[in-house]
Amino acid sequence: MPTESLAPMRPICGVAASAPRLRITMRALRCSAAPGIWTTWSPNLGGRPPGLIPRRTLRLVGEVSDESRAGRDRVRVLFVEDDPSVAQMYKLKLELDGYDVDVVSDGEKAVDAARKDPPDIVFLDIRLPKLDGFGVLEALRENPNTERLPVVILSNYSEKELIERGLRLGALDYLIKTQTTPAHLSRGMEGWLKD
Repeated sequence: MPTESLAPMRPICGVAASAPRLRITMRALRCSAAPGIWTTWSPNLGGRPPGLIPRRTLRLVGEVSDESRAGRDRVRVLFVEDDPSVAQMYKLKLELDGYDVDVVSDGEKAVDAARKDPPDIVFLDIRLPKLDGFGVLEALRENPNTERLPVVILSNYSEKELIERGLRLGALDYLIKTQTTPAHLSRGMEGWLKD
């Protein structure tokens, strides 16, 4: 076990300080979270005798960080968009920011996916094959499992009548694609999920 000693204190303003020699002991402890790693800790000068952090504390610290990662549920997003390049652009950004994203390309698939396994939030285009976005929104609001599902419309159409219709049907927000970046969408997630 290596030890270090400090020399007696030097005289201060011509007065010799007669402090005793301090002896600091450094020990190594195998970390329980990673048995192959040895860690050296300095003495505890907070009132306890010098030594190492107890092994159970190290283990507890490791468990807490693992639990915080594992205990946090990821937000599930259903992104309804028929243009694959647009869908991929938004999906990539949302996944990089920690969200799970499923993409569907038509309105009927969107209703089926939302009813089968309701996501936490839906981003919905208006112009879709088979069933347009307003039809999807109406179908979601008619079903008790999806009637409160947060839906944000993301469309190229910016006509006032369409925006009012979407909001009247229960959309949380109506975003215009040309004015909305993937980063903007990701930043808004927390607010939309609180509504």
